[in-house]
Amino acid sequence: MAVSVRSLSDNEYTHISQLEEGKAYEQVFYIAHIEHNAGMVTSNGVVFANILLSDVSGEINLLVWNYIPDILKPGDFVSIKTECKSFKGNPQLNCQGYNITKLDATPENFYDYFNGVTSSQLDSYAQELQETLEYLEDDDYRNFACIAIHHYDLIKLLRQSPYDLKGPLAYRGGLLVHIVHTVRLAHAACNQAKVLETNMSESLVIMASVFRKIGYCTTTEFVDGNLVARDTYGLNGIENSTLAVLTQIFYSNRDSIPKHKYDALVNCCGTKDPKVLEGKIANSCSSLASTIDTGIFETAKARDEKWFRGYYLGHLCD
Repeated sequence: MAVSVRSLSDNEYTHISQLEEGKAYEQVFYIAHIEHNAGMVTSNGVVFANILLSDVSGEINLLVWNYIPDILKPGDFVSIKTECKSFKGNPQLNCQGYNITKLDATPENFYDYFNGVTSSQLDSYAQELQETLEYLEDDDYRNFACIAIHHYDLIKLLRQSPYDLKGPLAYRGGLLVHIVHTVRLAHAACNQAKVLETNMSESLVIMASVFRKIGYCTTTEFVDGNLVARDTYGLNGIENSTLAVLTQIFYSNRDSIPKHKYDALVNCCGTKDPKVLEGKIANSCSSLASTIDTGIFETAKARDEKWFRGYYLGHLCD
């Protein structure tokens, strides 16, 4: 049984490195280069062009038949209905010119093309998170996590969802990346707590780190390659949407976890300033993960500027 939320994308983006020969695709691509001149005409008068498409995972050539010059240019985002074939041992896309539609605006999920992560990288994140949850020390939290994974497609939902509507993780799978980064910091915090002999539940810290932002799975979606907010984003907010997901999992599987442990998880996930120590740690780790990811993104854009949007780039001041 899957969580009863609508698919985050009717037309999911497949990275270039993941395109398979013999399959047809219809999605938004980014044009990196166009090769066309007056001599690119077949013997029977068909105008063609070679267009280089690129994203974070690589590049691929698109052979366009019945090409109309000067309509497209490098830097455009275009919706293409195409087929992946093999040419001289390498994959190549082919399409007719009328199967290319230029987008009027840059997709908000342009990180899918430039700063996102590939499917293989998401596989690695997904495996790391699943193994973490399946080996939690607390039996009850482990059972609840496994039900979320195997009966509610938790990992799939995280792989599809962006983290927030804007920023460095606003691409498909950004929420999974953020959660794994948060969990890594949470492990470090729990290790320090053990050194200080602090009486707390490491399993609850990890669970809170995973579920605090799960609401993004139900409040955002991609429409024609564009990241948009669903109505529930403004009506319910992330916190209430998170609680809705937790409630659905719990009340259909009440035997998976005692009520008092579930209530502790809700407290850790459902308030901006949780009263439970484990929730405070998870909240801090989530904020720190966001700060680090955003800082890396901003400094990468700033390059050799000394100041940029409040980030002091001392390490770039050689």
